Amino acid sequence: MFRRKSIAISLILFLQLSAICNSAPLSTQSRWIVDEASGQRLKLKCVNWVSHLQLMIAEGLDKMPLSLIVGNISQSGFNCVRFSWATYMFTRPEYYGLTVTQSLDKYNLVAAKAGVDKHNKWILKMKIREAHEAVVKELGRKRLMVVLDNTISEPEWCCDGKDSNGFFGDSNFNPEEWLNGLRDVARRYKGNAAVVGMSIRNELRGSRQNLPDYNKFMQAGQTPFTKKVLIFFFLKTKPLSLQLNNKLVLEAHWYTFGISAATWTRRTNFVCNYITQAARNNYLFLINGDNPFPLFLSEFGIDQSGENEADNMYINCLLAEVAGKDIEWSLWALQGSYMLRQGKVNADEAYGVSDFNWDHPRNRHNCKYASRWDQEGSRIKLAGTQQCLMANRDGAVASVTKDCSRGNWQFASSSGLHLAVQIEQGKYLCLEKNAYGPKIITKRCLCVDDKLADLKTCDENPQVQWFKLVPTNV
Repeated sequence: MFRRKSIAISLILFLQLSAICNSAPLSTQSRWIVDEASGQRLKLKCVNWVSHLQLMIAEGLDKMPLSLIVGNISQSGFNCVRFSWATYMFTRPEYYGLTVTQSLDKYNLVAAKAGVDKHNKWILKMKIREAHEAVVKELGRKRLMVVLDNTISEPEWCCDGKDSNGFFGDSNFNPEEWLNGLRDVARRYKGNAAVVGMSIRNELRGSRQNLPDYNKFMQAGQTPFTKKVLIFFFLKTKPLSLQLNNKLVLEAHWYTFGISAATWTRRTNFVCNYITQAARNNYLFLINGDNPFPLFLSEFGIDQSGENEADNMYINCLLAEVAGKDIEWSLWALQGSYMLRQGKVNADEAYGVSDFNWDHPRNRHNCKYASRWDQEGSRIKLAGTQQCLMANRDGAVASVTKDCSRGNWQFASSSGLHLAVQIEQGKYLCLEKNAYGPKIITKRCLCVDDKLADLKTCDENPQVQWFKLVPTNV
């Protein structure tokens, strides 16, 4: 007997968002983050906001009033912000001693300074650390949770394996100074109800990496913080032996850097399966087994211009995998522009949720109204009815009918994302998104043979036939 499941089906499953505020401390229970007072699960649905670059100022303050930026975050459905900081902002007086005005003047950013003066004049005289606190305070006022992320030591763009910020003992990564920075941040934000977590170091990397130093210093890094906040770690080869009293959350990043658009195009199903298996082996396994942990996918995202074909293919693959895992996440990134990034003034962020001027979303599409279905083994029924999804003929619109005899669907290809059904003479048809409208049609399955195995190479894009059935408790 097949277990009955309620599912949602969509060509591309993205972010089903609802703003939730949590004023009580959070804790962990098995693989879940929960409200410590009620024990109810609370899912982190975050966006990354940068404040660790050379200026050490939250991006966007030159484009929009802080209150409006934060209001837009909340209205977009996010319930938290992963807010970055650099160690030197809190440990070295030549950095934290600057006011916002002085930091902008240091790089002769006349236009950015005029923008901050127009939109957030009150922040210009604040010192760097005070300005950071002011942003966190405003996030709390809008009932958003905050995860503070120690991204880097020297304020600059992150990350490069040779940037001297990557691992303990690098020229810009003195372990004791790093610990001093954590202590100061812990002290400054102690008792701030908006701050629910601390990510104690982003993307450890470089040639100096070794397990003994990782274990030694990452264990030391969690000690400055009270038992009121979650502690976020990147996992190395084995779990640390920590006494965190249900406060430990493990984190990971997932991008498609290093895989060319040509490779994605030629072997789409294979590459999707490859990166999915790698994610399962490297970190998705953490939510399963006898000793599961919460997993925070603290960075993922795409070039939202739509012009990066590798990103376009990767994001469908990623979302198909993580949607059903129900993990915590933080999208890269909020900012639509940077006052100064890697020497470029007023730089665009193609991955940004905000557009360049911060006044509209960069990409307004969503799948808020995805259809609801019930899956019973190989049959897929429209939720609340006895009507089954079925194929008619190649190129025809998929339909629903009370005759379920021709609706025995199966997943196909190594990606596991084709939904195929066998029709007359043993031929298979797959669900496909109609290129000319919103309807779902059934067509010859792409990039697979007559037995639904991958073709070695394929010039067609099979992603138009990728679908995912996602369990839901809604």
